Amino acid sequence: MAGRLVKTFEIFPNASLITNEEDKLKGFRDSYTRMHNNVRYQRMRRRQLNRDIIASQTFQTNNRLRWQLLQIAGGNTELAESLEACLERNVYSVSDDLADTIRRISTMEDEQAKYKQQIFFAEKNLERLRAKANVSTIYATDVWDHQMRNSELYVPSSLKVREFPDHDGNRYKFSIKTKPTRARVNNIDEERYPVDEYGEEVFINMPAMYIDMARYATGSIVIRFRAVDSSDRVAGYVSRGQLHPHQTGMTVPCLGDFEGPVIEAITDFDIPTAVTILELFVKQVDAQDGAGHYWYRWWDKDRNEESWTEQQQATAG
Repeated sequence: MAGRLVKTFEIFPNASLITNEEDKLKGFRDSYTRMHNNVRYQRMRRRQLNRDIIASQTFQTNNRLRWQLLQIAGGNTELAESLEACLERNVYSVSDDLADTIRRISTMEDEQAKYKQQIFFAEKNLERLRAKANVSTIYATDVWDHQMRNSELYVPSSLKVREFPDHDGNRYKFSIKTKPTRARVNNIDEERYPVDEYGEEVFINMPAMYIDMARYATGSIVIRFRAVDSSDRVAGYVSRGQLHPHQTGMTVPCLGDFEGPVIEAITDFDIPTAVTILELFVKQVDAQDGAGHYWYRWWDKDRNEESWTEQQQATAG
């Protein structure tokens, strides 16, 4: 489904937050219940182990019972002593089990107290969100377009917003077109790429592309890079054909440290800020990164294209 193209749209931001908080609260309550049942079982086990220890110690200190043990051994003193030693080992084993059980109970009770605290705060937060459930914000694509008018990356008026109905709420897809730009390559291995050949500052050309930013009602964010011209793709990381060195697939960018701020901006429907952060991402490459390591293939592509252009001009002359 293509989705509905919108110019303005109204968001009830607390609706999805309420759903998420309800799910979180349910998870805390389920965990608390499981922990409560585990603690209850361990306490029953502790009582039984205490009874076992008392019974064993009573047997050891009761001469009459020792006489009975000798009778069980058929008067064989060595066998009776062996049985008594076995009982002593059993006491030690039960004591160790009891100590472990007490430690487990203590740990579980600490976890149980944490879940109880999390339940309390989640309930309070849910109460606060529900009080503002009907508060809405209206967004307009023209306003965003105006805010991005000075961007070196964004093509004016290229922003498209599509709304997709979903069972969890509306999903939104924000798409922009970028201008061709250059990316600075950092952390170059100068032994492999000497300065006298590549220069002190190395830049590679980044083609125009489409950037899609999808915001799901569940809170998930998906960002994809699409080609304006398929010939702009380069065999970068594992030769999948990328537009930018920091991609792990044909459309999947590896945002690294930029991911958190970009996701936060899109989550808050702050598309101009998201585009500003993506511009910073597009315009730099880390040559020491697993994917950024393939920057030289963009460099080679640029040189080959320049060489081809020079040959065409010489032929035309």
